[in-house]
Amino acid sequence: MPTARLGRLAPTLTPLTLCLVALACSPSSGTDDPAAAGDTGGPTDLTVEIPPVGEGQVQFASPEMIIPPYTELLLCYFGTYDGPDIGVTAMTTRSHEEVTHHSGVMGVLDDQYADGELIDCIDQGVEGMGIYTPIFFPVGIDWEGGDPIPANINYLNLPPGAGFRINQGQRWALDLHYINYSDTPVVTNTVFTADVVPADEIDSWIGAVMFDSGPFDLEPGPTEIVFDCTWQDEYDVITLMAHMHAYGAYFKAEMIRPGEAPVTIFEIPDWSPALKDYPPVQSLEPGELHVNPGDVFRTTCGWTNETGELQPYPAEMCSLEMAAMPLELPLMCVDGQYIDEGQPPN
Repeated sequence: MPTARLGRLAPTLTPLTLCLVALACSPSSGTDDPAAAGDTGGPTDLTVEIPPVGEGQVQFASPEMIIPPYTELLLCYFGTYDGPDIGVTAMTTRSHEEVTHHSGVMGVLDDQYADGELIDCIDQGVEGMGIYTPIFFPVGIDWEGGDPIPANINYLNLPPGAGFRINQGQRWALDLHYINYSDTPVVTNTVFTADVVPADEIDSWIGAVMFDSGPFDLEPGPTEIVFDCTWQDEYDVITLMAHMHAYGAYFKAEMIRPGEAPVTIFEIPDWSPALKDYPPVQSLEPGELHVNPGDVFRTTCGWTNETGELQPYPAEMCSLEMAAMPLELPLMCVDGQYIDEGQPPN
């Protein structure tokens, strides 16, 4: 059963080695895995080495997967963290840039899919499939977007004493978006390695926040969606990002305090297809963007669909992605309604 691999945290804790079984999916395996189809003539090796788990580290690793020629896949691979409660203070990811468009560690609160299951999860939020909220978003880096963040760099440059929380028994899913532009199959994998400390050593928790429009079909021509999410507690927002796809034209996020006019806090006036997988990241100091209960974040997304045809979900999406503190668990608001990660919107 796959679990996160846990390195030794401290001399006072029992050393644990929880091995994630990374079985290669292959065309001859006879399974129904969505990434297990393709030419049997021998795939190009685009795997990355899984580094050893050091002291005070936890690792989340995918199996090796076959990506057929000229194929785009959005996959989810499920597991459970079985170690003691921890705070994640740093995170690096290794994944081959020639085939990987994005990847992340998502929180899951249901048992719809078993540990070790690899599924096509492009239909999150529709037909009963849960929505999986990221456990981590970048903190402490500024990125123009358009190109991948270099592999194997720490993208959690946290304030002193801060961390992202993972509790014992937390279910997770690796969100894996691969595109094989070549005429031959490739084999690939992704691994995340986190530096961690015992939970009682964290003074301030940071959590991922996603404000999302919910699923929709994109009509031909210009389209704009505007939605509001109201903050229910007091936080410092320390990361701002946007998520749209290739039809995007513009993006804007505004803060509306009761009785005050909207103030733009994050804007991309000219969205480009290159930002689909590598969006800009804006980092803020704690206290720079403080929100109170009742404050509203209004998100506006605009698209231009010049195909002349309806583009069904998930051709496009609209999300404002953030990190906030103090926050112990991820928050997700879909078109004004807060939901638990893993639960589909109404």
